[in-house]
Amino acid sequence: MSIVKKYLLSIGLIIIAVLIAVTIHDSISVWYKKQYETSKAGLSWGIFVHYSFLYIYPLVLLISSFLVFNLKKRKYFYVLPFAVFLIILFAFYLSMHPYRTLLLGFSMSLGYVVYLTCLFFINKKMLNREN
Repeated sequence: MSIVKKYLLSIGLIIIAVLIAVTIHDSISVWYKKQYETSKAGLSWGIFVHYSFLYIYPLVLLISSFLVFNLKKRKYFYVLPFAVFLIILFAFYLSMHPYRTLLLGFSMSLGYVVYLTCLFFINKKMLNREN
């Protein structure tokens, strides 16, 4: 399979992972707001969530897919971009918005797990076709 097809599949998986993360985040957020009384988080938190779902998270997934496809010897190096993103997320926002930060990290982690699972199946299938 050519490099272009690999990355087109990767971009499709990135879109699916972002949709999964946004769906999980929004559905749990709506359920929580119905169950409990919540306060507004503020403008900076909303901007951060918006930019993290639209720009930072897809970029982290794209870097991870590049590492999965190109680094064969270093097995778990592809997790590093997402781990750095989670560390930065928790370091800056966990003290201000603990539940919202945990929800954001949880939803993105589930999307990341689905993304990596599909990416590994695609990569394994491509390696089997080449051999």
